[in-house]
Amino acid sequence: PLRVLVAFDGDVATLPDAERRRFSRAKNLARRDVPYAVLMYIWTDQVPVGTVIPSAHTSQIKMLAVASGPGDLGRWQSVQRNLVDDYRKAYGAEPGPVLAVAVMTDTDNTGTKAVGSYAGIRIDCGSR
Repeated sequence: PLRVLVAFDGDVATLPDAERRRFSRAKNLARRDVPYAVLMYIWTDQVPVGTVIPSAHTSQIKMLAVASGPGDLGRWQSVQRNLVDDYRKAYGAEPGPVLAVAVMTDTDNTGTKAVGSYAGIRIDCGSR
């Protein structure tokens, strides 16, 4: 699927022991701090819009389907989201500061092919 990732800061000490150990291993591998949480906005035909999909690897990565189905393939799509509301929906908590935004297109888990183009990504830092 196509993905726009938003990485958030947070207090790792509040997580369960197993999750803190994962963070420690990831930090050792990356040789730097890793984000507390990642919210991935995905374009997919696998689940309905609005579905939150937890990562199979960590509780701190959640995917949120913002488009679904083949109807708009090959055409530019415009999506507006409220990061705070989406974070609350995915994590049931208040978000920390945004650390980074990234984009990716991958099919390693689906075994299919995909091409994605991204443009005009904007984050409006209005009041919470």
